[in-house]
Amino acid sequence: MDDRGILLVGTDAASVAFALTMLSRRYVRYPALTATDGGSADHERASQQHLAELRSWAQVVVEYRRGAATYVYDHERLTRIREGGRLPVAVTDEPRVVDALLRESDDWTAVLMWCPDATRPSSPRRPWLRRLRRFSLVLRTDRVAPSTAARMIHTAEQMHTVTDS
Repeated sequence: MDDRGILLVGTDAASVAFALTMLSRRYVRYPALTATDGGSADHERASQQHLAELRSWAQVVVEYRRGAATYVYDHERLTRIREGGRLPVAVTDEPRVVDALLRESDDWTAVLMWCPDATRPSSPRRPWLRRLRRFSLVLRTDRVAPSTAARMIHTAEQMHTVTDS
């Protein structure tokens, strides 16, 4: 089984993830699970019982809280995606998720997407500065459209595939 995946971090990551899934059927969204109502395309609803079962089966890659909500990335769905010959596409802005997924496999293509704030120096946000070496690509979303970013990531992933062969 291939342990690769695409990890999108930062500004416009959700738009780029959508563009990737439109570019190739090989890419499939891998959203965090949450028992909280609402959310976005980056979160998938699950029952509290299901989250508890994942914990008891040691199937949790990483779990984090934001406000009253708990989010879980799990091995079960990740394995199913990979066994189907597809590449998971995770979207996050949570440093713990980045660290956990990169520990799970060295073969994630990690992409930091950022847009400089006009009131600050032109550099990525502070939590990402010490992690920059862990990213395969750094893209400025104010200069690259989501569809172009998706093609760039797809090309980087293809190059990764060739170098692994």
